[in-house]
Amino acid sequence: MEKMKDQKEFLIVGYSFGSLIAIELARLLEAKNFIGRLILIDGAPDWIKFLSKKYFNHTSQQELQNDILLHLLKLYLESDNEMIALDLKECSTWEEKLEFITRFSEMTDMLSIENQKLLCTTFYDHIIAVQDYDISSLSRLKSSVILLKPTLTPFTFPEEDYGLHKVTESVVQIHYIEGSHITIIDKIASFINEAF
Repeated sequence: MEKMKDQKEFLIVGYSFGSLIAIELARLLEAKNFIGRLILIDGAPDWIKFLSKKYFNHTSQQELQNDILLHLLKLYLESDNEMIALDLKECSTWEEKLEFITRFSEMTDMLSIENQKLLCTTFYDHIIAVQDYDISSLSRLKSSVILLKPTLTPFTFPEEDYGLHKVTESVVQIHYIEGSHITIIDKIASFINEAF
């Protein structure tokens, strides 16, 4: 609120999971009579839930934890995850699992052990938060929403606006950016500067 000073308008940009945070921040500001615009980069509550179910749809917390850690290990290791998965099943707590996966030197070359644990825990917390997030019980925003979508995506979502029409009273503007979820980031700054 101190940074807003005498302004009554805001612009919030959210990327991927950050779109949920952007929406909630806009709700808080609107409750204090601010009005603004949101730019959501390849993110929306329904889209993130959809992806979470595609990648991490499990019946037990242990299975979910293991799959999240194995997914993150694939980013850093070229090894066979089947053996790691078997060893991971022997761990009974999240802390034991974190200790186990931080033994791999390939990850240590990129991140400290503390940062590896933080990365894994943050990712896990985000998946849990997405699963628990329910937009149907929340009031709709008055602020306008622009959705920036990549042209390359692994899945097709039934609603072009990723369900954002349920989040705002405004019409959702959709712009397609050439690239994937990761590569569009390089092109976003110029789009935002040109648009505003």
